[in-house]
Amino acid sequence: MNKVLLKQEQKRKQEEKPKKKAELKITKELIKIRLINHFQNHIGEANQSNKEEIFEAVIGINSFAVNSFARFYFWEAIEKMIRRLRSTDECFVIKKKGNYFVLKEQDEADYYKGVCDKSIENMQKAQDRADNWVANEKWKDLGKKKYYPHPITPKTPEEKIDDRVNKAAELKSKL
Repeated sequence: MNKVLLKQEQKRKQEEKPKKKAELKITKELIKIRLINHFQNHIGEANQSNKEEIFEAVIGINSFAVNSFARFYFWEAIEKMIRRLRSTDECFVIKKKGNYFVLKEQDEADYYKGVCDKSIENMQKAQDRADNWVANEKWKDLGKKKYYPHPITPKTPEEKIDDRVNKAAELKSKL
C-alpha cells in the first residue's frame, strides 16, 4: 500500500515541476545540412558571409543570445564541419579577411593555395626547429634559465600613501 502512495506522490511532483527551457539540439548532420543550405547563396567572394550570419543560419539564433561558452562550443562545431565539407569536396568553403564563401574563381583558389603554401612553409620551419632543439640538446638548459621575475613584495600602507601623494603632486605641477 505504501508503494502505491509513493508512486502517486512521485507523479504529482513530476506534474508540479516547472517545464524546462527549450534546449538546442543540434546534430552534426543538421549542422552539415544547414551549412550547405546557407552557402548555396554565398558562392564567390562577391557573395561572402560573415561569422554571425553563419552562426545564425546554422544554430537558428543570434550568437549573442547564448553565453560565451555556448557560442564558442557551437562555433567550434561549425568550423569543424566546414573543414569536413571542404575535405570531402561536398562544399569548398574558404575564409578570407574574416569572411567565408564557396570558391568560384581561379583567383580565389590561388589565394587559398597561397594560404596552404604558407602553412606548409611554417610547418617545415617547425620541423627544422624540432631537429635543432634535439641536436643541440636545448632541453638541458630549460631548467637553468629564469623566466619569471621575482615576486613583487607588497607595499606597506605608508608606502602606498607616499606614492599617492607623489602622484598628486605631479598632477598639480602639470596644471
